[in-house]
Amino acid sequence: KEINLRQREGRPTYVIEEELVKEQAEKQMLEDAKDALDQAISSLETLSLNMRREFAPVLNERVGQILEEITDGRYVDVRVSPDLEMSVIHPRSENQAPIEALSAGTVDQCYFAIRVAIAELITNKDSFPLFLDDSFAQYDDNRLKQVLKVIDGLSSRHQIILFSCQGRERRMAKQLGLKYNLIELSV
Repeated sequence: KEINLRQREGRPTYVIEEELVKEQAEKQMLEDAKDALDQAISSLETLSLNMRREFAPVLNERVGQILEEITDGRYVDVRVSPDLEMSVIHPRSENQAPIEALSAGTVDQCYFAIRVAIAELITNKDSFPLFLDDSFAQYDDNRLKQVLKVIDGLSSRHQIILFSCQGRERRMAKQLGLKYNLIELSV
């Protein structure tokens, strides 16, 4: 009855059987592709972890250098985990503390330091443009002064493009005697 019904609908049994064989072959092909992708993901995760482990000591050193300049020597020892979680060695107690335990301004300084260090390490070029968009909103005047000095030093190797909706950066750069080009955008 089933065969007769299918044949009356216009689909012979052999066509249905052929479609079923094709569907099973496609299912097997997709399962094989999934297995291959799972193996590739596993390999990439292992490689990524190994690369982060090798990358971390160099990153720690460079982040520490930048942070030392920005904090005027207050924080010099930084630890960046393979998962890119940061902690600092507190200068007085010598204890390691996660950056979340620091003030918002100091946390921003840490993030600035890690962004610059990562950019330098992954580009592996002597110069590249560095775009900063309102990166110093939580900085007090002293922090802003220190980071602008660091940016001035970085500008010998990198083109620095700083976007800001405030005039603080310009006033501080002028006060410090730093060279800059100002382009004002009107809205």
